[in-house]
Amino acid sequence: MFSKAKFPAIVGGLGSGKSWGGIARICKLMLDEGRGKNYAYYFPTYDLVKLRGIPGMIDEIASMGLKHKVNMQMSIVSVIGYGDIIFRSYDRPEKIIAYEVAHSVVDELDTIGYEKAKFSWRKVVERNRQPCKHPSGNSVGCVTTPDRGKKGYVYEKWGDNPQSGYELIKASTYDNPFLPDDYIANISANYNPTLARLFLEGEFVNLDGAAIFSEESLLINDTPAPIPEYIDGVFAVIDSAIKTGSKNDGTAVTYFGESKYHGIPLTILDWEIRQIDAAHLEHWLPSVFENLERLASLTKARHGASGGVYIEDKASGSILLQQSKTKSHLFGMKTTAIKGDLTALGKEERAMKVSSHVFRGSVKITEPAFNKVTTYKGRTRNHLLNEVTSFSIGAQSKEGDDLLDTFTYGIAISLG
Repeated sequence: MFSKAKFPAIVGGLGSGKSWGGIARICKLMLDEGRGKNYAYYFPTYDLVKLRGIPGMIDEIASMGLKHKVNMQMSIVSVIGYGDIIFRSYDRPEKIIAYEVAHSVVDELDTIGYEKAKFSWRKVVERNRQPCKHPSGNSVGCVTTPDRGKKGYVYEKWGDNPQSGYELIKASTYDNPFLPDDYIANISANYNPTLARLFLEGEFVNLDGAAIFSEESLLINDTPAPIPEYIDGVFAVIDSAIKTGSKNDGTAVTYFGESKYHGIPLTILDWEIRQIDAAHLEHWLPSVFENLERLASLTKARHGASGGVYIEDKASGSILLQQSKTKSHLFGMKTTAIKGDLTALGKEERAMKVSSHVFRGSVKITEPAFNKVTTYKGRTRNHLLNEVTSFSIGAQSKEGDDLLDTFTYGIAISLG
C-alpha cells in the first residue's frame, strides 16, 4: 500500500493476502491523487475480473464510505469524486489499448509463460501516462504467486537482484492469521515438497529437474486400481502428428473413466501410441470409438461414451476434427477440439497446473493400463508410465511426450 517504488511487487504464497494488497494499493493511490485520475487492475482472465477483482474492489471502496457505480459490461468501477478503476484481462494483451491511467496493478502475472508475461507487462506500462503526484511517477504494482519459480519473467524483474525501480515484498501463507486452521495442511497435501514451498512460502524455487508426477501417486498402496464396476462416463484424448520416422512424433490416445460421486474421480483405463500416416488417420479413428464403447460397457458407464473424443486442434488433429464432422454418419460419435486456452499453455505449465489432482489421489491408473506394454520406435515398455513419470521441468524429452500431453489434457478436461 505504502511503497514509494515505481514497480513494487508482492510475491507470496496462496492465501497470503496478495490481491487484497493490490486492491488496497489502488485505493490508497486514488485517495492520494484526488479527483480526475483513472486506475487499472489486471487479471489473467475475465472470469477472475468478475469473480474476484470487481467484488473485492467494491467491498474495499464501500468500507471507506465512498460512493460508487459499477458498469459490469465495461468492467469499470467509478468512484464518485475521484475517477474510474478499469478492470482488464491480459489473456489477450494485444487488446490492452485505447485508454490511459495514472497507476495500475497486475494480479497473478507469473501464472503465464515468460514471453506472454513480458508482452503483457509492456502493454500495461504503456497505458500509465496520466499526470500524477506519486514520487516515482506512474507506478505499476504486481501481486502474484511465483508459479514459474526461477524460470519466469517475475523472477527476472523482482528476483534475487531486482532491477532499478523494482521492489520485492515477500509474503508467506503461514503469516496470514485469518485462514482456516486446516488450510496449509490441505495445500501441502496437494503438492510435492518443491511445489509446496513455492505455493506456501512464495519462494522462487529452482524447478529445473523437478519431477512432477510419480508412479506411486497413480497407484493405491503400490497397486494399480481395479477396473471400476460403475462410473459416470468415458472419454478419450488424442494427440496426433502427420509425419512418420523414428525422429518424429506419434499419434497417442489415452482413455479415461469419470466418476463424480463415488470412488476415484478419474481413472486411466487404456492407452495407445503408434506412428500413422495422415492418409490412414481417418481409418484409425473408428477404432478409438470402438474401444470407447468397449470400455463404457466394461465399466457400466451410466452415460456411456458421451464424453466422446477430445483432439488437439493442430496439424493432423485438425484433419481428424474436420473428417469427424463431415463423416459423422460413419463415425457415430462426437469429437471436440481441446480449448485453445489449454493448448496454448506449455507442457510444463499444464503439468504443474494439474499436478495437484494427481498428488492428492484423484487420478489413478487401472491394472490393464498399468500392465500394458507395447513396442514403439524400437522400444518395448509401458510408454504412458515412462513419459508421465520421467517428465521433469526444464528437461527436453528424448523419446517423445505425446502420451504425456493426452494425460495432462485429460486431467484438465475432467477435473479442471
